[in-house]
Amino acid sequence: MFFGKPKMADEERKKWSEEIEQLLDADRTQEAYNKALEFDKLDKDAAGYHMSYFYFMGECVREDRREALKRIEKYVRRVPDDPEGWYRYGLFLRLEGNEPEAAECFEKASGMGHIQGTVDLAGSCKILADQFRNQAAGTLNVKEYGECNNRAVSLYIRSMALYDKIVQEHPGELEDADWQGYGRAADMMYFLSLTGEVKKVNVKDPESQNYLNLGLQLVSGKGNVKEQRYWRINAARIYSQMEQAGWKAMAEYFRMSMCLYDCSEKKNQPMFANARWHMDRIQELNGSLSEEQRKSYPEDFADVTELYGKMEKKYGKIMENRLRAGEYPDLSEDYMPGQVPAVEDCRRFMDFAEALRNGAPAQPDASREPEKKKKGLFGLFR
Repeated sequence: MFFGKPKMADEERKKWSEEIEQLLDADRTQEAYNKALEFDKLDKDAAGYHMSYFYFMGECVREDRREALKRIEKYVRRVPDDPEGWYRYGLFLRLEGNEPEAAECFEKASGMGHIQGTVDLAGSCKILADQFRNQAAGTLNVKEYGECNNRAVSLYIRSMALYDKIVQEHPGELEDADWQGYGRAADMMYFLSLTGEVKKVNVKDPESQNYLNLGLQLVSGKGNVKEQRYWRINAARIYSQMEQAGWKAMAEYFRMSMCLYDCSEKKNQPMFANARWHMDRIQELNGSLSEEQRKSYPEDFADVTELYGKMEKKYGKIMENRLRAGEYPDLSEDYMPGQVPAVEDCRRFMDFAEALRNGAPAQPDASREPEKKKKGLFGLFR
């Protein structure tokens, strides 16, 4: 060899790697680092997988994330068929705030059968969809709005497809944050169906469009009841998966969100009673949450509870009058067939309804400052 050292044979490379991993698993970090340094002298690029870890975590060496990214990049070039390498590269890029390139790495890992790579790819699709959605909401350029919103819709749908694949093929693999990402994608698609924005905007001839006819095009989509029905059933199916996997309180948050969208976008007043039922059910399930969930859920779902407060100002008294008259919520659209609970299953809600029927006074008007209108394209985005 005239240039550099020859590459280490794959079998020897794997042997070195396994020994380092065993030391790390045994919490013998310093020994693992020393072994990685020996490995580094023999084949610098092959040792990059392990050296990147030490640099990124600041273990046994000064933290240097730039060096960590450089080393893991060289490793995946050296060993391009290692899904663990691509997955680690994706994690590092995500932690550095580079979600687009992280998604590319997760895509490679997923394509090689890496299960967690597929989970994180689904998460990346949802994160990038949110970014495109926000970009669409913040522009007054018709073409840019259409392109960003179209990409957001495509990514939300792909995110759900990937999460569903994991649920079907590897039950129990999704964690709390994964289920939240899955639920948020379904939640957003139902919202977009109600505002008419699931329909992709034609951006091929932006000169023929203006803000007025684009606005009319989006508003006209609100009438597509079949499409709305599809996305609501899809969301209900996902929340059923969520509940069956043990995330019951989370599923109720998302069901409450669906009902609140029906109130705010479809002006379907009776659905506020459903929202109240789900809110009470969440309170009953609070005891089943972990300590971490009890701390994080109020913030994680602050947007849902905030919307509940706004709808309560509009429909709270109407709901109370209906309950006094014996009109209980119909939960059939919030769950999949055969899984619909009885209204009586939520004791907290029934106590509230029975108190009203026994003459309890109406709740005081929670008069607050008028809701401020959000700026953006026709106010059609969240």
